[in-house]
Amino acid sequence: MKSVHALEAEKLREEQKKVDKKQKFWDDLYKSSDPYDNLEELATYLHENTGATGAYVGQLEKPFINIAEDADEKAHIDET
Repeated sequence: MKSVHALEAEKLREEQKKVDKKQKFWDDLYKSSDPYDNLEELATYLHENTGATGAYVGQLEKPFINIAEDADEKAHIDET
């Protein structure tokens, strides 16, 4: 049977492993030249740290509108 001290030490080691794993994820993400390379790790991180059973990562794009041929470079973006 493990002593109370040994159980507490084991619990602290497990907590430190979790902290180290989170930090490694963020370090790898910051070092990555292409964030798309880390989407699987992001989904895993979200699952483990939020309890989410699924993750969707996307980019919101504003709809384009028809413009005149001589319009400026941002005229095609619908801001409404």
